[in-house]
Amino acid sequence: MIRPALKSIADERGVAMPLAMIMLVVMTGLMVSFAVLARSEPTIAGNQMATAQALRLADSGVQRAIWALNNPANGNGIDSTTMTYGGASAGGNYDGAHYVSLGTTGGFTVLVQWQNPTNGTWERTVTAVGWTPSNGDALNSHRKIQAILQKGVVPPLDPPCVVCVAGEMQVNGSSADFIANTNGCPGSTPPQFAIQSVQAVQYNAHPNFTGYGTSGTSALNTTTNTSQFKYTADALAQFKAYAQAKGTYYTGAVTSLPTGPGPHVVFIDTTDGSTFTNSTPTSKDGSLSLSGNNTFNGAVFVAGSVNVAGNTTSLSRSYEVIWNRYAGFFQPVDNGAVNVAQPGSSIPVKFSLTGASAGITNLAARISVARVSNGVAGSYVETTSNAAPDGGNLFRYSGGQYIYNLSTKGMATGTWSIRVDLGDGVAHAIVVSLK
Repeated sequence: MIRPALKSIADERGVAMPLAMIMLVVMTGLMVSFAVLARSEPTIAGNQMATAQALRLADSGVQRAIWALNNPANGNGIDSTTMTYGGASAGGNYDGAHYVSLGTTGGFTVLVQWQNPTNGTWERTVTAVGWTPSNGDALNSHRKIQAILQKGVVPPLDPPCVVCVAGEMQVNGSSADFIANTNGCPGSTPPQFAIQSVQAVQYNAHPNFTGYGTSGTSALNTTTNTSQFKYTADALAQFKAYAQAKGTYYTGAVTSLPTGPGPHVVFIDTTDGSTFTNSTPTSKDGSLSLSGNNTFNGAVFVAGSVNVAGNTTSLSRSYEVIWNRYAGFFQPVDNGAVNVAQPGSSIPVKFSLTGASAGITNLAARISVARVSNGVAGSYVETTSNAAPDGGNLFRYSGGQYIYNLSTKGMATGTWSIRVDLGDGVAHAIVVSLK
């Protein structure tokens, strides 16, 4: 009875040795793993630090570009007005190849471009690459930041008026005040006129019109020249986007303006938010009607009409946005039809402005062409006419018309889209078949 139990105990002899060997192997593996981690962790930490440094160095490149664009007169600055669109660099230290060293930590390269059509007139693309410890080896840590910089909410115009209207202006009430205030009005020159409009101001009773050095009817100016306060289409789009972001974008009829110190940017669009053009029906016009006691500091953009009555203090300026009134292309070009021409010939493209824009003689109208394939226009490129007396891609003004003699030399046979940019946000185009 005892022998089987003794035999069982005897069968378990030597178990401790294998267990000890297994534990020794496991412990050895753990020690090797910890040793490997001890060697790799500093490397990983160093790589992470280098990556963070490269990113901060790239940010330094962006900040350098911002400084340069804000200081064009400085020897290391950038004059954005001399840049050409299409992706050409600003040159100098901002060509994307010049390496700016910041000591042993590393440095950066920065590329400043005016890209088209991605960017508008007031935007520049900045691409900065930070390197650490240097840019001498492609394997060194580097990070890239690309940003689109805007010149600011208000492009550098210097309006001569407190209220500038490219159309008509109505004022009702003896207590309506339009007073130039040099502390509230933007621009380098105090506004000479209280109101400047294309059509004579309509008012009743005895409102107060006070410009800088002018008063009464002398503070009212009627002129067809809107170049001093009229913004381009891309600038207006920038104002619109800014107002949308700030909650000061409205459509249709508006009867009040934001209060508070400001300055505010208010954009009053058409009823459906569509682009305001010469074909926009009056039923879709936006409007601003103020009455009672109002104090406002900022700029107002209205795609329609403005009516003011009561005690209104305008510390800045209101703008009534009326786009260039376009009457269509004149013969020999047919609107809405395919125009046939011979390769190498010249095509006279002519149009005029009507309504409130009829007196504008310095419109910067530009022409560009694109090859049409399978009914779809490709990328538009600006023309360089060889047809006298035109050059470049700007229309000339003569006899109440804008004229451009488009040379088709160098244009292959086939279908082409000819587009005219009036700065009104509308595509004015004709189709030409060269054969």
